[in-house]
Amino acid sequence: MLIAAIVYYDLGGLNRLRTRPVTGVDYVPAAQYVAARHLPGEAILTALPAPVYLTVGSTNDIIFLSSPLSRKRAQRYTRLTIDGRYLDYWTGVDSVVDVSGLCNTLLTSPNLWVVVDESRLKADWAFLGPMADVITGLTYIQHSVDGGAQVRRLAPKPARDSFAEEICSAAAAGERLPTRPIPVPVT
Repeated sequence: MLIAAIVYYDLGGLNRLRTRPVTGVDYVPAAQYVAARHLPGEAILTALPAPVYLTVGSTNDIIFLSSPLSRKRAQRYTRLTIDGRYLDYWTGVDSVVDVSGLCNTLLTSPNLWVVVDESRLKADWAFLGPMADVITGLTYIQHSVDGGAQVRRLAPKPARDSFAEEICSAAAAGERLPTRPIPVPVT
């Protein structure tokens, strides 16, 4: 019975690969852009650390932006160390797993590089919600590549979205995060 269950599970996974092949955003061109301009000590916050690591040639300065810890992406691709830190499962770099950590990383690293993609910003399994609001509200796109990968930088204060700053203030204070008000149609 156990063997039948395992075979059934494996066949289901193989069928999903056949009917919905794994595709994704190519981060290599965005990582190459960063590698050509990155200075030692400048943090690189990325949704996919492996392409950045392979392009930059080091784990120095790389931070993994997984997702909120409540989502499977963070649970699958990070590991909790004995000292309470979350690390990327594959490269061993520090991981950001909550809005407070994201805000802290963005606001304390003025020369930060952010490598993300549009699909993860809009996906509920990745950043959709406060994380995406903070990323899009506190940064600007410096460079984008075909397929949706983006290189973002911290926006100057006057250009930052006040709602994103409100989220970061609430996160830093340990308060409930605000939600974006739903616009009321004008008739």
